[in-house]
Amino acid sequence: MKKKFSIEIRDALQEALKRGWEEFQVDEKYKLYSDYSDELRNSGFFESKFRKIIPHPGHDNAAKSIGKYFLDSLIQLEVNVDQFFPGDFDVSTETSNEEYQVRHFYMTAYYRKKAVCLLRFSYPHGHSAFTFPAPPMVTVEKEY
Repeated sequence: MKKKFSIEIRDALQEALKRGWEEFQVDEKYKLYSDYSDELRNSGFFESKFRKIIPHPGHDNAAKSIGKYFLDSLIQLEVNVDQFFPGDFDVSTETSNEEYQVRHFYMTAYYRKKAVCLLRFSYPHGHSAFTFPAPPMVTVEKEY
């Protein structure tokens, strides 16, 4: 039962994030956050000592826009998580490939006060340009 429910949680959240990502690609906020990101890039934000502990405001707000159906999905499943969306930046990790970076956040999903699984949310994004080249991916990292 648990394994099946973990997959149900993952699939529902994946669909919610995909829908939010598709809508964000054509939303007026995309341009607004992109322009703001350009200003930050020129301000020295990326070179500051705070860059490793403070999320990029443009990317953080974009992630929240992309995740706008996330809470609805949790409510429908009667599931809670232990983080605010998209997760704790200061404990997240980031990987890179030739085209973009991927920020990884982790949350534990609970059903009726019992831990069900640890979820990883991976957000593809760009640093050199404000871009979100693919929808976030949800992975079940561990089942309880």
